[in-house]
Amino acid sequence: MTERANQYQLAAEPVTPAPPSFWQQLYKHRLAMISLLVAILSLGYNTWRNEATEAHRNTRAAAFAILQELGELQQISSYRHYFYSRVRDEDLPAQEDGDWVRGWGKVLLIGDLSSLMPASVAQAAAGLHASWQQHAAQLELGPARPDGRLAERAIMQSINATRRSVLDTLRALE
Repeated sequence: MTERANQYQLAAEPVTPAPPSFWQQLYKHRLAMISLLVAILSLGYNTWRNEATEAHRNTRAAAFAILQELGELQQISSYRHYFYSRVRDEDLPAQEDGDWVRGWGKVLLIGDLSSLMPASVAQAAAGLHASWQQHAAQLELGPARPDGRLAERAIMQSINATRRSVLDTLRALE
């Protein structure tokens, strides 16, 4: 019998060990798993940082463009308030009424650019638009008339409020 038992033993398939458990495999490949985790976290952080940098870059570009447009709008407003009526009265070659159109163009561009900025700038730009719409026609009355002084003061306050809001936004960027 022993001979037969040996025969049967030789003919049987070799016994394979049980596959390693999940935890054993995790332990065995822990370095690869840690490397994968670090790579995924690094990719996530890098993506977030790139998006934040791009948002700040867009905000800065819009802010500088708005500041430039505000300066030009202030020049147009001051010219129409202080010099337009005098030049017109003296029959000297006046700057074209294109100033009126340029002023509207500046106000609308500021409003468009403010959509790239935080809500506080957009609100200030909306206030500037409303102020320009209400008072711009009275600028040419000049400083001698109360309506002209009121219009100039209201528009300058709106320009300065928008400027302050833009500068506060620039200071708040990281």
